[in-house]
Amino acid sequence: MALAAKNIVVQNEDGDIQENVSIEVRREIAGSPLASIYSDRDGTTPLGNPFVSASGSARFHVAGGAYRIRAFKEGFETIWRYVAIGTAAESDFGSFRPRGAWDGETSYDVGDVVSYSDGESDNYAFALSFGGDGSNAPTIDESGIGQSDANWTVLNVFDLA
Repeated sequence: MALAAKNIVVQNEDGDIQENVSIEVRREIAGSPLASIYSDRDGTTPLGNPFVSASGSARFHVAGGAYRIRAFKEGFETIWRYVAIGTAAESDFGSFRPRGAWDGETSYDVGDVVSYSDGESDNYAFALSFGGDGSNAPTIDESGIGQSDANWTVLNVFDLA
């Protein structure tokens, strides 16, 4: 699974590079959980979160989504909100194709849209957006919230009742 890369340079209001700055990456969703970030595209070498950038420039890899990135050290802090990170820029993607409820026996293509629920939480619409064959179920976290991941992107929440 290839993860998206994000490169940042941390500067103050005057444009001065900020060295020895901590970088914190959180999902831009309710509760703002810390993201799982990696130093490599394959996601095999985890980075601490937060991690320290000695030079003021930083690079990390993460599953696609919207993120809140905070750079901080004593006397300095900057926060970037709703930073879109994803590998979709590496794909040609033209339209969505509704495919009904997700089925583990079906092979899906980029752009296919499925509905999915774990039976206990809301129903979600997901689009296969980052590759793979869609054989892994879309993700619903322990609190019942649909999550974008390396293959599926949350499009909508709906109630069938």
